[in-house]
Amino acid sequence: MINLIIQSLLTQEQVPIVLIHGLQQNAKDFSNVSMWLSEIFPDRYIKNCEVGNGAESTIIMNINAQIAELSYCINNDPKLASGFVGLGYSNGGLLMRGYLELHNHNKAPMKRLITLSAPLGGFSVGLSPSAMATVNFQSSQQLQRLT
Repeated sequence: MINLIIQSLLTQEQVPIVLIHGLQQNAKDFSNVSMWLSEIFPDRYIKNCEVGNGAESTIIMNINAQIAELSYCINNDPKLASGFVGLGYSNGGLLMRGYLELHNHNKAPMKRLITLSAPLGGFSVGLSPSAMATVNFQSSQQLQRLT
């Protein structure tokens, strides 16, 4: 799984990466992913977006309002104006897809969408050992050993 993420990001030359957290999380919960990506891609701009107040907003806020806030986070950052790779975890994957469908034409175009554990109806890798690996984003050195 980690190899797929890295390979997807390697195909985009110096395109910034935008992260969005999952359900009942906030941007701080995704900061380890941001640090890990910064270590692997030191020349890339990484934006870790927040929706509402984070954990509570992911539950009580209308999903279209969450997508609009994500759009605001992305489109008000001049470093993203030429495009970015969107990486969403869980509910964040739904929000990134919503951005792609509803707001991608505004200012900053999404060049590639990568989702982790998002309910988008994609394909399953089944029960293979590599698909069953548990990833702990606490240590980027541990993650690099997986790749």
